[in-house]
Amino acid sequence: MRRSLHRPIALALLAVAAPLIAAWISAGDASANEPAEMHPGIEAFAQSHPGAPIPVIFRTSGDAGTLAGEVVAEGATDVTPLGLIGGVAATVTVEELSRLSYDDDVDWIAFDAPMVSSSRGERDDRRSSDLKAPYPFAAGAPDAWAAGATGDHVTVAVIDSGISEHEDFQGRIRARFDMSSVSNGARDENGHGTYIAGIIAGRGRDYTGMAPESRLLSLRVSGSDGKALASDVVGALQWVVDHKDDRNIRVVNISLTSTVPDSYKQDPLGGLELEIEDYAALTDMVVAVADQTCAGRIVSTLEGGYNIQDLPRCIEAHLKSLAKI
Repeated sequence: MRRSLHRPIALALLAVAAPLIAAWISAGDASANEPAEMHPGIEAFAQSHPGAPIPVIFRTSGDAGTLAGEVVAEGATDVTPLGLIGGVAATVTVEELSRLSYDDDVDWIAFDAPMVSSSRGERDDRRSSDLKAPYPFAAGAPDAWAAGATGDHVTVAVIDSGISEHEDFQGRIRARFDMSSVSNGARDENGHGTYIAGIIAGRGRDYTGMAPESRLLSLRVSGSDGKALASDVVGALQWVVDHKDDRNIRVVNISLTSTVPDSYKQDPLGGLELEIEDYAALTDMVVAVADQTCAGRIVSTLEGGYNIQDLPRCIEAHLKSLAKI
């Protein structure tokens, strides 16, 4: 059965769900171990969707497969191990959530929040032939192309709304997979994924992508509304890790934004266990690549959606690395 964010359930729940969740988060049960902390979005979801099942991701420092068995035993549905981040996605009732919060293998309970496509700008009435793509030139891509770096023999996995066939791709879409648990089909019914794929690998009369000879592999996680579950994005990433060699995947693109702010330490998509100093190390890597491919030109932007207490330290580490201080 496919999962829905708002699917009603047949079992009767406790009449006042949100206050109970709040009590579990703040106080716990004095006669038992302290419950695992939960993302505040869980309480907000319970308040706005009384009686509805709650999509969550249980994080563990142990084995995700073992925890998945424990989650199933408590009666949860749509249980999916997420070994890549040490987690288990599931849909739970309030009572099941209460019991599982005291499971010794549960370290943190994240809200399996909806993710939305990044903006691609507003459409207007201008002819497409009047619009040119400036970003390859701004990034110095022609110099890379002249040196033979066109993306040939490289496959880029695009985790998005799918990719539609288009003459600009010239038959370079190697495969399409449906990774969504809330909608069916591998077609791009939103358009965002095809738009992103064009920026990456388009090769047409008026538009040229950054790597115009690269191959594309589509992993659809969002539907016609541009929304996806965080757990489906993690599942798609796990698939990429498992098949990177046999599919020759060298690059992954995710242009999605979470609808729920979170700390980099607790975000399910931040399950790489990055620390503050790692942001500096990643910046150093980007700088090195920029020095080799585009004369050191870098555009650094800040996108919202992060825990405000952690964000300044990450920014400081990034900026110091850029300034080499």
